[in-house]
Amino acid sequence: MKSNNQELSQYWMEKSFQSLKSAINEFHQKNYDFCANRLYYAVFYAVSSVLIYRKKYYKKHSGVRAAYHREFVKPGIVPIEYGVLYDALLRDREDAD
Repeated sequence: MKSNNQELSQYWMEKSFQSLKSAINEFHQKNYDFCANRLYYAVFYAVSSVLIYRKKYYKKHSGVRAAYHREFVKPGIVPIEYGVLYDALLRDREDAD
């Protein structure tokens, strides 16, 4: 039986895959602003999923971003380039909105 954490984590990972599929569709339709939005959310949901799995919860995008850098980028679990990419996707999403 899965714990609530695992179920919630799985839910957000599924949302991540849905957002990625949507981003691909928006790209093919040349809706680049919507594509940027969906790409950011694909990453945001995936990061949130992993954090939830680790029993870390954040209500704001800034909290998820800070935790991503603190928990994964700074200790070298993911390459620094992915931290830069996350930040760029956030800026692109904000600009697109």
